[in-house]
Amino acid sequence: MKSISAGMELTKSTAIGSSERIKTTGKRTLRIHFNSITKKLNDIVSMLPHKELWILIDEWSEIPLDLQPYLAELLRRILYPIPNITVKIAAIAHRCNFMEVDMNTGASIGIELGSDASSVINLDEYMVFDNDSDAAKNFFKNLLHRHVCAIDKNSICDREPNLFINDVFTQTSAFDEYVRAVEGVPRDAINIISLAAQTALANKISIFHIRNSAQKWFQVNKHAALNSRPEAVSLLDRIINEVIGHRKSRGFLISHEKNHKLIDYLYDMRVIHVLRQGVSAKNAVGKKYTLYTLDYGCYVELMSSKNAPLGLIIESDENDELQYIEVPKSDYRSVRNSILDLEEDNGQLRLNLFTSTEHLQLPNHQNKTKKSV
Repeated sequence: MKSISAGMELTKSTAIGSSERIKTTGKRTLRIHFNSITKKLNDIVSMLPHKELWILIDEWSEIPLDLQPYLAELLRRILYPIPNITVKIAAIAHRCNFMEVDMNTGASIGIELGSDASSVINLDEYMVFDNDSDAAKNFFKNLLHRHVCAIDKNSICDREPNLFINDVFTQTSAFDEYVRAVEGVPRDAINIISLAAQTALANKISIFHIRNSAQKWFQVNKHAALNSRPEAVSLLDRIINEVIGHRKSRGFLISHEKNHKLIDYLYDMRVIHVLRQGVSAKNAVGKKYTLYTLDYGCYVELMSSKNAPLGLIIESDENDELQYIEVPKSDYRSVRNSILDLEEDNGQLRLNLFTSTEHLQLPNHQNKTKKSV
């Protein structure tokens, strides 16, 4: 045959249909079956190489205060019964509410600090230069070195952290000044060194570069962010004028007797920093204070002038003579010259208003002129 043709056709169709209708009346309530979740987590932990699981929770303070006790209760019921799970929560002390207690019934919900969880680790005390200079320098040395190694594609950076610091800074004191300037805040550390590198260009970074960059970072970012709350700017200016201008120090103490929202706000904005909590003074038995220090940017422009701070706080020695000290301690003989009394009156904060005569200090040599009253 001159031609041949063949053909084949196959057709197959499949149709699947499903419909579901749910009708709900009343209020729908969601619930969590704690035992099921705990059992699943326990199975996961048992399959891990070391049979141990760490759960790290950051930015706890961003959760609304009303919701924090309920989330804490969920964590306590789900995670705490498992012995091989460790929970770490990073939070700001004055913006946390881990437990809610009903005053009428005495029932509580949440995590009880002290029994369910301990709160003894303070990162600010570890990373601030004035608390432990060696630990702070070691932390920020490794922070810088690891960041640079992560972006170093041509293997230019020295693999030894100490040699890397020598290559970047002109001298050891320049790196010490950098660690002091960042005040224990890694975010500030990255931004200040970035500005300093832009200023130094091909040269090594010096103390001059660090101070100029710290001042610029403080003015452009930190202080500018306070403008939304003029009362906070006013309070900061008064503290700077009193602590640095009159007392020529960097630190100050505030009593635990009252909560000052503006002080907490200045702390959140990182323009003041906590050095030590629970400080006691022998001239005020039973009172506890928090030791704050002003941010480096508040006084950096005064560092080379006669108005530069002379120390952290003012203390009286055995002869009742005033002296400046740098090393923070937990107990002081007399620190009344470093205590700020904040009194609220119609929303206006006033400094150094004493309520009793025990705080008054009179000069030793009185004027002999007598006046009749």
